[in-house]
Amino acid sequence: MIDEVGAPDAFGWIPVVVYLFMIGVPAIAGSAMITAGVRRILRVRRIADIGFDAEAVVVDNQQRSGQHGRITFRPVVTYRTRSGQDIKTVIDDAASNRSYLTDTRIQVRYDPDQPEQPVTAGRGPRTGIAAIAFGGVFLGFAALVYVLLSSSPFAL
Repeated sequence: MIDEVGAPDAFGWIPVVVYLFMIGVPAIAGSAMITAGVRRILRVRRIADIGFDAEAVVVDNQQRSGQHGRITFRPVVTYRTRSGQDIKTVIDDAASNRSYLTDTRIQVRYDPDQPEQPVTAGRGPRTGIAAIAFGGVFLGFAALVYVLLSSSPFAL
């Protein structure tokens, strides 16, 4: 870039970086959220179509620390597949702010090709839908910033 005097502008790269950061980061994050949401929905639908039901027993809790000291619990369960394989795994879609009691029974549904990744039976693809919604918000923000910056006097 060249300034009014005709000398090269040493800081001409700064607006480009700002544009890329303000538009690119939300667009990439939104696209990633939408992709994860769609994959989650497709996985839940696949398990609903071809999966098998099983009764799992809670044997432990997996704790995850969140923001502001908040802890979520995911049940560690064991169950037996139709082929007789014993599975011990964490149910990711059953996160709760309360600990699960051991020896509690939970109905799960699993994919016979990936029995170590069950979902709670009867649960819909709520987390996938939420991810798509948040991803849409991020993409909408990126589009809004693009429109505002391209029509501003600071446009490249």
